[in-house]
Formats: sequence, C-alpha cells, structure tokens
Amino acid sequence: MKLITAYKNGFISAFKTKKLATTIYAITFLLALAIAIPFKGTIMKEAGSSMAFEKLLKGYDYTVYTDFMHNSYAAIQPYISIAIWMGIFYLIFTIFFSGGILTILKNGEEKYSLRSFWEGSARYFSRFFRLALYMLIFQIFIAVIYYIALFAILGSAYHSVKSEASLFYMGLIGIIIHLFIFILLLIVTDYAKVMMVEHEEYRPFRTILRAFGFSFRHFLSAYLLYILLLVVPLILFIIYFKLEDIIGMSSGLTILIVFILQQLFIWSRIYIKIWILGSELNLYRNFDTEVNINIDAVPAFEG
Repeated sequence: MKLITAYKNGFISAFKTKKLATTIYAITFLLALAIAIPFKGTIMKEAGSSMAFEKLLKGYDYTVYTDFMHNSYAAIQPYISIAIWMGIFYLIFTIFFSGGILTILKNGEEKYSLRSFWEGSARYFSRFFRLALYMLIFQIFIAVIYYIALFAILGSAYHSVKSEASLFYMGLIGIIIHLFIFILLLIVTDYAKVMMVEHEEYRPFRTILRAFGFSFRHFLSAYLLYILLLVVPLILFIIYFKLEDIIGMSSGLTILIVFILQQLFIWSRIYIKIWILGSELNLYRNFDTEVNINIDAVPAFEG
C-alpha cells in the first residue's frame, strides 16, 4: 500500500536527517531566549519579594493573575507586544525552513550541509510565502462562507428541533465537517510545496490548482496518510500533559524536569514536521512516477 510505504519512508528520511531537527530547534530556541531573558528580569523585578507567584505553581489562580496584571501591566506590556510579533515571525520562519527541509529531503542528503539548508530555505521562501498567503486567504474565505451557511441552517432549524441538544449536535457535526475541509486545505498546501521543489515551479497559484488536482485524484491515500501522521503528535501531546500533571512544578528540580520535557516536545514537533514532508514527498513521487511511466508507455503518434 503506497501510503504505508510513504509513511515508513518519511520516518526513515526524518531519522537520517535528525540533526536537521536539532539545528532548527537550536535556532528557534536562541530566538526565544532573546525575549525570555529580559522578560524574566522584568517579572522578577515586578514580583519583588512577593510569594504570590508560588501559588501559580500549584495551578492557575485568577486572583493572583489579575492583581499582578493590574499593578504591573505597564511594565510587561512591551513584552506582550514583542511576544505577539515573535509568534508572527515564528510562522514566517516555519515557512522559510520548509524550503530547506524539502531541499534536503529531495536530494536525499543524509549528511546535509548547513549551506544547502540555508540555500534551499532562501531559494523557495518567496514562493512558499506567497503560497501561504493565498491559502490563508482561501481558508478564511471558506470559513466565512461555511459558517454563514451553517448559522443560517441552525437558525432556520431552531424552531423545528425538539430540543437544544439536537441543535448542539447539528452544530458539532458542522464544526467536524469544517475541520475535515481545513485539513484538506493543509494537505493541498503541503503538496503544492512538494511540487514547487520537485519541479521548480515558480507560480504558486498554478501550483495550488495542480495540488488540488493531485489531492483529489489520490484523495484516500493523501488524506489517510496525513491523518496517520497526526496520530504520533497527538499521542505525544497527551503523554506530555499527563507527565506534566504527574510531575507538577512545586520545586526547582520539578520545574527543570518539566522544562526539559517541554524542550523535547518542541524538538519532536520539528522532527514530525520533517517526517510529514518526507512522507508526502515520497507519496507524491510514487504517484508522479506512475503517471510518467504511463505517459512514456503511450506510442508516439506518427503523422
């Protein structure tokens, strides 16, 4: 089965280039430190000798939080703004790194060089950025149209349903359907990236149309592969929060342990991103090769 083969080969590709995940993690970690260190200094200065923050280690305390924000909001407000911008920049870095990841995966570089990674990231950034903008606009457009229609249906059904529970389940089904569409558009975005790198496509919009065609022609394989690739991060997510709850953060040692777990979880997310792109590249190549073979097998017309 092609999707199982792609799933396995994607994992092998990610494992062979696991140092790539470490490189990307190190870059993002250093960027995070740029805001974390001064932010920590501000928090410590504003907290002073107060013991109130120790209550937050045992769980969220609304009173402590509101009191602190009321007294110290002016001091930490600049860091909140910086954090928002850092979040935006992180999304841009994710787009940037995708080109480097796919370049390494395309070339099958087990012992990749940083030069090839940076060159690939820079080479495809403008194309991937335009692709991301187009797909973001499309996602928003689909969501607005969909939820206008959904609320209209729920509104018209309000007086005809027997109970509010029926209305709730109708809304829940609607949200699940939108989640299905949302994931499909993510899949299309990934295969558009794969096509751009594999065939040196320069026109994002045209590549999106081709990616739609590929995703619908091989819908079951592409969609099931993506869902299968989401299983591991979901399991890791559950394990992380279970361990965090068990360990707690009541002392310096437990805080250190939870911090290490957090960093391992972040590293694993980067590794899984490489795994996802590697699997999708492998699946695309399997079907693309099949198409090329069929085309080459057709006798040339001699007129």
